[in-house]
Amino acid sequence: MKKYLFILISAILADVVCNNSIVQIYEIQPHFNSLGLIITMLCLQMIAAPIQAGFSDFCCRRKSLIVALVISFVSLFFLIYSKSSSSIASIFLLLSLVLNACLGNTVPIAWSALADVQQKKLRFYLGLTTTAYAIGYMALALFGQTGQHSENAWLWQNIALPLALVGLSILFVWKLYNDARDQKLKDKSPHFIELANSEFKSLSEELKSRSTLFGLLAYFCWACSQYSVLLLLLESQKHNMTVMIMMLGYIVGVSFLGFNHKVKDEKMIKLAYFITILSIICFFSGNLLSYDNEILFSISGFLYTWGNAFLTPSIFSLFSKEREIDEQGKGFGLIVSADSAGFLIGIIFVQIFTKYKIDPVYMILFSSIVFLTSWLPYSIYEKTRKNADRIDSVNS
Repeated sequence: MKKYLFILISAILADVVCNNSIVQIYEIQPHFNSLGLIITMLCLQMIAAPIQAGFSDFCCRRKSLIVALVISFVSLFFLIYSKSSSSIASIFLLLSLVLNACLGNTVPIAWSALADVQQKKLRFYLGLTTTAYAIGYMALALFGQTGQHSENAWLWQNIALPLALVGLSILFVWKLYNDARDQKLKDKSPHFIELANSEFKSLSEELKSRSTLFGLLAYFCWACSQYSVLLLLLESQKHNMTVMIMMLGYIVGVSFLGFNHKVKDEKMIKLAYFITILSIICFFSGNLLSYDNEILFSISGFLYTWGNAFLTPSIFSLFSKEREIDEQGKGFGLIVSADSAGFLIGIIFVQIFTKYKIDPVYMILFSSIVFLTSWLPYSIYEKTRKNADRIDSVNS
């Protein structure tokens, strides 16, 4: 699987850069309310991600990845016309939104492809793929620092570069990635209607699971906590260096996962809670002592994302281990839905804080409360999993 790791990371990075570019373009649209466009996109992603990723359980990961990346490419290409004064710009804008949100969900398919074949060090390899998010946000912070120097800079930054990255990812998957399950599925591929019915029933059963619901709720809290602070720092453009340091903390945290592959996922999550709570104490203690906010943001942010680097891959690993190979897509699709929901809440709160010029310290407070609240659903999730494992061991 190591030879495919770069391909999957590049696909995830392409998707992250593509989505961030689309959001940035929406924010400068004269045709529609930008917040309404972003909310619509995220709501569609929440619904579509588990469905599209679930279809990849039956339709081959390679083909599913190519379809998702091609759709992302087309949706980005349509946005070239987004600044046009004609009415066709509105049509292309909405078409791009629907296509990307409903059919461009590359990330859960890539994670499923990794989970299909990677048994040893699964958590570490999942962590490596999530560093694509860190790289994407570092690029955003870097571009925010350099600024736009010409009227057409958005065309290069938000269209041309992401198109090149997505195009390269399509070539990598098409030419270099092989899905061993492809040949096995050709002879027993079900009819589309049967597959759709089966998929919706399976998703319905997933959402009835107490373990799944509380696991997703815990992850939603983690995502909401992180995005609310990260997006506020990016929005202000005064803390771009802090964002870079935060993402460096995430990458450092992931690197440590490679040395702790024998430690159980549950213990890694508890360690992550300890590190993150330490970052919260560090920030508010320094704030009471009137230390420089930029230094506080940087130190506590580094520790915070370090903790998140343990949390995210560990919960991914637990979700993967609970499911068979033909259920990985649905599991990771639901995680992406929870992530989109967290991103949505983060955007809404950032808009409120920016509009009313509220001190960022209060956003840190909100983020901390949400994070600490996550312990309740996570503890129920862990307890439910242990009870289920105990029942399975008795039955066997």
